[in-house]
Amino acid sequence: MSDRQAIIVVGPEASGNRYLVRVLMHHGFYGTGDYETPFDHNICDIKLEPKGGVKLYPYPRIVFHRSFPHGGKMPMLDKIKAELKKHEYNIFIFVMHRNYAAVLQSQLKRHVKTVVEGVANIEAAYRRIYLNLLHEKLPYQTVCHSDLGDPNYMSWMLGSAGVALKPGYEPFKNEYAEGVRQTLGAAKKRKPDIIIVPS
Repeated sequence: MSDRQAIIVVGPEASGNRYLVRVLMHHGFYGTGDYETPFDHNICDIKLEPKGGVKLYPYPRIVFHRSFPHGGKMPMLDKIKAELKKHEYNIFIFVMHRNYAAVLQSQLKRHVKTVVEGVANIEAAYRRIYLNLLHEKLPYQTVCHSDLGDPNYMSWMLGSAGVALKPGYEPFKNEYAEGVRQTLGAAKKRKPDIIIVPS
């Protein structure tokens, strides 16, 4: 079996996808924590283009995110899987879960006009993600955003993908703390007569 590994971080927009990508970059994976990645093709697909006549993409460990939706489109993991398998990557998926109130703020700013539409958008994202994972038989681990500041959780979570927690992840704690602050702020902004019950 190949020792080449590709990790894809998926979740609704604003669920912490790019944060986890940066954590994995700290652990030796090639990628970028920006909205655009080195692998983007047709918005939400990927294309790996090795240079210099080599057959396989030169980086043995890569990481990237796919938000659902991504650039206004819902990604299809079958196309992404096919491209990665061409380059002999073993694939692992992290599925991000974050407080609905925080994720809703992003939905309301960019995609929908009401809370009801926002909740429907988020639930549609998770339906698409898990149906993709089931259909493509891809290994995955769910990730709880609120636990990412706990080194024991980080060690267990990364270990599920065969990645050992490296010393020095502490610089990410500031960014994580800011994410928690935004989550709490979003919860406080919610109208008291709105009750969100995830299905």
